[in-house]
Amino acid sequence: MRYDNNRGAAVIAEWPKRLPLTVLDKICIVLTLAVMLAPLVHLAISYAALPAEIATDYSAGAVVETEAKWFLWIIAGADVLCSLSVLVCTFFPRAINLPPLLLKRPAAQIIRGTRLYLYVTSIACAAFFGYMVEVFLRCANGKPTTISGWAVFAFVVLIFVSMAIYFLWLWRGDAASAPKGKEQGHEARQRAEVMREWPVRLPFSLLDKVLFGVSALIVLLTLVRLAMVYDSLPEIIPSHYGMNGMVDATDEKSSLLILAGVDVLCWALVVVFNFFPQTINVPVFLMKRSGEEIVRGTRVLMHGIAIICAGLFWYLIETTVQVAVGVAVGISNVVMFGFIGVLILACLVYFFWLWRA
Repeated sequence: MRYDNNRGAAVIAEWPKRLPLTVLDKICIVLTLAVMLAPLVHLAISYAALPAEIATDYSAGAVVETEAKWFLWIIAGADVLCSLSVLVCTFFPRAINLPPLLLKRPAAQIIRGTRLYLYVTSIACAAFFGYMVEVFLRCANGKPTTISGWAVFAFVVLIFVSMAIYFLWLWRGDAASAPKGKEQGHEARQRAEVMREWPVRLPFSLLDKVLFGVSALIVLLTLVRLAMVYDSLPEIIPSHYGMNGMVDATDEKSSLLILAGVDVLCWALVVVFNFFPQTINVPVFLMKRSGEEIVRGTRVLMHGIAIICAGLFWYLIETTVQVAVGVAVGISNVVMFGFIGVLILACLVYFFWLWRA
């Protein structure tokens, strides 16, 4: 059954472009901005007095890594980017993107619930990056400090727990929000029709199979290559590269196995979504094409991302092997930024394709 594009347009039309901020919304926005700006103000006040080269990591009281002091502004910039990019979504309800199988509640409920989830995420990101800035400032001032593993653990747990609660709340929408009144009933029927006619399964096209095969082949060749050279590698190998592409940290060669495991995991997570079309999520204002078209277009993007990520991990593992045996001296920033640039370009082309429908 093909998805009726008119119903998708109806859902878009009934999804509000703006939704007034509640008192809770305003409090959370102010709190996010305060948590985000506090470390920036501290950094701006302290920056002039910092040495040109600052310590960014200590081990057993000794400096093990240094960076130019402007590196702190990269951390601060990441703080602002993550916090504001999450926060700004609260002002544009139609930018919210959810899989069709979770469109169970009225639009206003989904928007308000999503806003609360985004506030928690933005405050957590602002707090964590602010904590990193404070740690680096202490290091720069000669006070041996390292990022606490417990702080990282708490941040990760908070992000995943809040995400789980949010998706569980969406999933239980049918039981918790029975439609009341003519308008809500009409909206609920529209959502139900979109969910029902969005393909639950969609056979792979020839292009899907070719792209899937390419990404799988890259991952397989990476694993085979690592298995062939692993025993001949020295026990200590490069584990990190600085901004100049040169090795600035080492670790046991088993770290390559972890990197290979992350490679397989990332590839599997990206590819597996292609088998479950109803988990595909695009912003509401971009639901202009038929469900089948969106699924097929998204599959191409996901296969492309899988190929790019597999290629990136192949390059990292192969280069590390070459450096470990003395054939190379570091990684190429041009190649690294090339992978990132192609990834960003693919996403931009995809969203432009959706937008032009």
